[in-house]
Amino acid sequence: MSQSSSSAGPHHAGAAPARPLSRSSAVLLVLSASGMIALCYLFSLVAMLTLLVLLALEFIVLVVLLRFGMSGIIAPVIQRHAGLLALFGRSLWLHSNVSYRIPLDREDAPRLFAILDRLAGRLAIPLPREVLVEMSTGAWVELRGWRQGSKATLLGIGYDLLAGLDESEMEAVLAHEMAHAKLVRRGIKWWLNGGIARIANLTQLLSGRMTEFRAAQKSFTSAELCLRGADSCTRVTARLVAAYSRQDEFEADHGAATLCGSAPLVTALKKLRALSSKTSRLGWHERVARLQQGDGYSAWLLEEINRPATGASPDTNGDDLNEVTDPYSTHPSIRDRIAALPPVGGAPVSGPPAIGLLASPDLVAARLVTEIDRVAASEEQKDLRKLRKWAGKVRSGAATKPLQLAGIVLVVIGAVIEFAGIAGEEYLFPSLFAAAFIGGGIALYRHARYRDKHPLPRPTRAAIRAGLERLQTLPDLAAAEKEIEAARTEAAKDIKAGKSLTEFHRADAFAALAECDYLRAHVSARLGLKADNESVPCALALAIAAGATRQKDLVGDMIRFVRVKTGLRTPATHWGAAWAFYLANDLATAEALFDELLKTEPDHPELHLLLAECAANRGKRHSTLAHARAALAAAPNDREAKAFLFGALVDYGCLREAGELLATLPPSADEPQPLSVDRVRFHLLRRDNPAAAALSEQLM
Repeated sequence: MSQSSSSAGPHHAGAAPARPLSRSSAVLLVLSASGMIALCYLFSLVAMLTLLVLLALEFIVLVVLLRFGMSGIIAPVIQRHAGLLALFGRSLWLHSNVSYRIPLDREDAPRLFAILDRLAGRLAIPLPREVLVEMSTGAWVELRGWRQGSKATLLGIGYDLLAGLDESEMEAVLAHEMAHAKLVRRGIKWWLNGGIARIANLTQLLSGRMTEFRAAQKSFTSAELCLRGADSCTRVTARLVAAYSRQDEFEADHGAATLCGSAPLVTALKKLRALSSKTSRLGWHERVARLQQGDGYSAWLLEEINRPATGASPDTNGDDLNEVTDPYSTHPSIRDRIAALPPVGGAPVSGPPAIGLLASPDLVAARLVTEIDRVAASEEQKDLRKLRKWAGKVRSGAATKPLQLAGIVLVVIGAVIEFAGIAGEEYLFPSLFAAAFIGGGIALYRHARYRDKHPLPRPTRAAIRAGLERLQTLPDLAAAEKEIEAARTEAAKDIKAGKSLTEFHRADAFAALAECDYLRAHVSARLGLKADNESVPCALALAIAAGATRQKDLVGDMIRFVRVKTGLRTPATHWGAAWAFYLANDLATAEALFDELLKTEPDHPELHLLLAECAANRGKRHSTLAHARAALAAAPNDREAKAFLFGALVDYGCLREAGELLATLPPSADEPQPLSVDRVRFHLLRRDNPAAAALSEQLM
């Protein structure tokens, strides 16, 4: 497990300056932070023991109440406290973060390794076990083991940092990180980092649980008390651990200045904020596009970094020199770090960009992008497996109906008769009776299941989106709703109350949904439920309409009702739930349900488009492209599928495939504006500015 991680990147501004401490003050800080971590563990232990005692007492009460049929009084309390105890247990397990990086060999960067050899020799420490590069503006070390200067060190370097600093500045940054490997007390760092991570994890879990209860307007005193204690521990501990980490940074800065001089480290620190700001504006699609065009990725990156910021003052580092240290930041402010360094002797001399330390920068960039893509695809598959597991649970939550219960009883009786027949001398007649009971029970159970009496409309994605846009353009939603309600009430005045009235409003709600008239569907479904509050179709229609108006609580209530009645096992209820969550912008749930629908309709282009949109909004690049391509494969002449895939390809910088697809999308007079904008973006990514300007002029 990592015991230390430091970064050369910029940090948050705050409210108090930081300075290197004297030896005695530093020792006191270490003792305070370590003691606070011990107190955090003690708090968790005492809370867990208290919960165990409470659960034991509550279980005794449960046993007593069972004799009187009153177990429902204490069962919810036991469930809450058991869940709270589980949160404490979960907080102790720390999960490793996903890493997007590749290792560098000496052949990849011989000059970089020569610098590391020199620094390691002067510091009298082993070389890092592995040197890694990632797409960032940071540098870091990951320190394993317990003692100072251990071999178990990983060194990470940001590709953008190599492009933004010159070689002398990069050497100073590397010296800073290698000084960490020499000076950091790894055992103490492991204790502090592990402790603060666990108590922060506990606070986050407790906060999430309390948010759920508050949203449901319920109280949970035990969790509230635990949250207050955990939050107080987290705040105090975080400040102490951050203060200790800042002393590590001052020590590493001093070590780097001793090895390389203060001047290159000062200039490197001053560049970091501006460098981070510039590279953060370079989208992933731009990076992929540059690599695909093969016209020199590193040269393009250097050009973007050295391009003057529009409207910026000549001194782009003024903000860095005026910032003060956040008490919760693990790094001092740039101003405080520079102030703590030895005086700079002479003017700094600029050297060649540090990207030249790589033997083939473009090849390294291509390998890095490939690895990032691979890891991202793997993470998307993990997310999909979680969604499928969750969807399976959601679609198995129907309550057992009385007739189904009777069917289960018949099956059990049949099984008993069968076993009795096997044990007895006579086997034929008991087997026939058993078969009759079991067959009848299965038939009765299946007969009692909910079935769709009316198919739910299945509009296209374009129609669904158009209905949303119409709803958003209504000037007065409340007035329009009242007008529709009056009209629908008038239309139903001659219909008798009961099933016929419910069916009238159900039919009207479904007809409105076919046209994606969500407001009318909302009114009709609500009137239908008023006539019959057990109507599943009306509840389903109301959930969809409520999703369009972003009434998430109402969507949840209606879908829970439908789920208990049906288990979302029928085509209409399954599709309706997915549609409702999609409109409510609960895209993870919608994606899970759409994916389940895809199992029975694998070649449905609209399902693929809806899944592609959900994945795109959740940042899942590979899933987006896979579903967009599948939609186009299922409907090769569908212009909307082509436009969606083209936009997704432009979003992710896949210019070659986008260019081929664009040839099949001739401009038209009624072309949607998003497609026209994607055309402009495509030409800009290709640096075809005249074509982009001409299309922009037409759009304007």
